[in-house]
Amino acid sequence: LTSAPMAAIEVGKVAASATVLEAADVAAAPANDAAGMDGYTGDNCKASSEKTRVMPTPDVFDCTPLIDEAVAIKNEGNEHVKNKQYAEAAEKYKKSIAVIHRSRGKQVLVQQQSVMEALKAVLYCNIGQCMLSQQLYRRAIESCTECLKIDESNGKALWRRSMAREHVKEYREALEDALKLKKLGGGGIDQQELKRRCESLLQRHMNAKGHDDLVRMKECFQIVSNKYGLNDGEAAPKTVGWIVEDESLAATSERVAQHWKMDISEADQFVAWLAKGLEMKVIPHPHGTDAVWTPPTQKTSNATEDILEASLKDWC
Repeated sequence: LTSAPMAAIEVGKVAASATVLEAADVAAAPANDAAGMDGYTGDNCKASSEKTRVMPTPDVFDCTPLIDEAVAIKNEGNEHVKNKQYAEAAEKYKKSIAVIHRSRGKQVLVQQQSVMEALKAVLYCNIGQCMLSQQLYRRAIESCTECLKIDESNGKALWRRSMAREHVKEYREALEDALKLKKLGGGGIDQQELKRRCESLLQRHMNAKGHDDLVRMKECFQIVSNKYGLNDGEAAPKTVGWIVEDESLAATSERVAQHWKMDISEADQFVAWLAKGLEMKVIPHPHGTDAVWTPPTQKTSNATEDILEASLKDWC
């Protein structure tokens, strides 16, 4: 498992329950490195904690021991990952986060808080990978989201959450994560691979949306049919004949509305389902099995898909 560099945590960005103090004589926390699952290695975390070590005072809590303990536990988790023991690794990462949370309610230096927040982002991202490896996709999404709350530009978290969302068929959300990652430069992912992924997710989202539209279309057709008693075996064939004759579906809807005394919106719903069945050849063509009906050209994509397609063109 490899790790993309993580953007440096903004100084002063802390948990709501912690109190931080500025200290001009303490070195700032380093940005995350590219050390695989580690994010922060034992050596650089130790160096960071030594630089931010606080002389004991009644008011300031020294987080150095907590940082060292959290890093040691995280490293144990990394060993489990190397052995593909993902459940055990996830427990170690959770335990490491719990150690960091022992600083809550304490007055701590902003530099030490920054180190802990950066470390916590890495831990959540690592948990996300462990959950993904166990095919626990909802939990993977939750963990990566927690990471992104701390570091919204974390490329690994975006990639992993996108993968998890795809597995639970949240194609639009998976695409949004992939597009964000593309805009950020890919986070180490090959640009062509990322472009292909974006295109694939867009197509899968459109296909899934099309299926949902068919379900809704059928439900609306059935409601109108029941309301006006059009399940007599005559209304549908008559309407199909009009669909084939008319220049547009709007013209057919007007005929249906007038003939059965219904609102034009209801007529649209009745006609739409029959037209879709005619197009998919599940409803016989009135001129015979060899006849083909082509629906009038019309724009079907809504604003959401327009935005996604535009984003894909702009970013890919």
